[in-house]
Amino acid sequence: MQKRALSVFLLLLSSLIFAQPTTQWAKCFGGKGVDIGKTILQTDDGGYLIAGSSNSLDGDIAHLHDSLGVNYDIVLLKTDANGQLQWQKCIGGTQDDMASAMIKTFDGGYAIGGYSWSKDGDNIGNVNYYSADYWLVKIDSMGSIQWQKTFGGYLDDKMYGLAQTRDSGFIMIGTTYSHDGDVSGYHAKTDIWVVKIDTSRTIQWERCYGGSGDEFSGSIVQAQDGGYVFAGYTNSSDSDVVGLHTDYLGENTYDYWVVNLDTLGNIKWSKCFGGDQHDYASQVIKTKDDGYAVIGYSDFGVTLAGYLSYNDYWLIKLDTSGAVQWQKSYGGSNFDEANCIIQTNDNGYLVSGTSLSNDHEVNGNHGRYDYWVVKADGSGNFEWQESFGGSRNDFPYSVIQTIDNGYAISGITYSYDGQIAGYHDSCTYDLSLSDSICTPDIWVIKLNPYEWRGNAMDTIKLSVYIYPNPFDIESTLKFRLDSIPTNSSLHIYNAIGQELKSVSINNKSNTMKIFREALPKGFYICKLEHEGVILAAGKFVVE
Repeated sequence: MQKRALSVFLLLLSSLIFAQPTTQWAKCFGGKGVDIGKTILQTDDGGYLIAGSSNSLDGDIAHLHDSLGVNYDIVLLKTDANGQLQWQKCIGGTQDDMASAMIKTFDGGYAIGGYSWSKDGDNIGNVNYYSADYWLVKIDSMGSIQWQKTFGGYLDDKMYGLAQTRDSGFIMIGTTYSHDGDVSGYHAKTDIWVVKIDTSRTIQWERCYGGSGDEFSGSIVQAQDGGYVFAGYTNSSDSDVVGLHTDYLGENTYDYWVVNLDTLGNIKWSKCFGGDQHDYASQVIKTKDDGYAVIGYSDFGVTLAGYLSYNDYWLIKLDTSGAVQWQKSYGGSNFDEANCIIQTNDNGYLVSGTSLSNDHEVNGNHGRYDYWVVKADGSGNFEWQESFGGSRNDFPYSVIQTIDNGYAISGITYSYDGQIAGYHDSCTYDLSLSDSICTPDIWVIKLNPYEWRGNAMDTIKLSVYIYPNPFDIESTLKFRLDSIPTNSSLHIYNAIGQELKSVSINNKSNTMKIFREALPKGFYICKLEHEGVILAAGKFVVE
């Protein structure tokens, strides 16, 4: 009986597909200066924390350290679940301070990674007067600074990626031009610089990676074995870099560069991925099977889309040894450049970036560059896409899946129309450019949870909304039907396919309540049936 129930459960799962989620809300934050939303996290109260940089002196931005509004501060914006601003803080000094990454820490606070030229204000300890240093700032849940520290040499060192390690320390990654101070082993031009610190902020080890060309990386994760994997791009063909691809003239191109380190920073394996054009990796994530997914963009020399284009999104899935399991490209005939990726709760992938296309796999472009979101299944197969923005340029930098199974995306917008409302700047028209000059706002969009729908044998055609989800004492099911047919039934399955509950429904309302009763914590599937036909299905969580 359990085996049969499991088969029913698996059949149900395989038959369900997702519709494109709609926008729940969208907000502009900033002032009349430049406002950049680099990263977003969901907070324990269901709201959001956005970290970025700003040089605005008005609007949503207050207490900028540079009273002239020339140089940037790191800016924090805390909203409620509906995107309403609750508080805002500026962190920095009188020079430029830029945020690149933010993570939630084990103690319930946050760590912000970026780089700073300041030597005053909140930045105490930066002794490099003419260059940027890595800057790591630890804050509590209310944005108050608990500690901060800079790392670097005499030239520019810019942190772009950050992770907390299992020992409660931190690992930082970015680029360096330095060959002194904290930096050792510099190769040439721009190197990737990785720094591991302990809980007392002491450097345990640091190392430069690269060759005689240029290297960049803004993403690092801890591997299952305690080591690390970073992804970026390179055009070197020597020193740490092996296997770089060349163009038809034999000239070096840029390749994805994925490197596996041991716990002390020694290279275990190093792989170049690409073709005879340029390929730029933006982010690596560790997947649920302990492998890795790497996202970025590729020129048409490697695209599999079957048509001539400029840049396409390019997603590669690697196993633990760095071997390619599969790879996919997504895009249109113009520029499509992916910035970030998450693995979704259904084991698929959501990719966010920017697109200038409006053909092939891209549609709905609002004008110029849009936020372009692509949903793929666990094998990288295209499921759906959506463009968000206005008639000017819109660039996303960070995406998360929210506790209600929706998504939140942060970035910047130069638009004041289309889907953009509340833009802070007043653009000025430049006759010499025949165009308006605008400054960007932080733009955050929240997408509704997926609508469950499917087409197993063309029978599943409708959706069910479940709220609250996760369950409270009771939750409401609202079906996308005018009414529920008489003699319908609602069935609830647990995660191993056992049917736990079956309820006959004889009323005609499209809304009903179900109670958690003795349901243990876990993941559940419900489906509405009438005379053997599945009318709707949904998933919910009991916490």
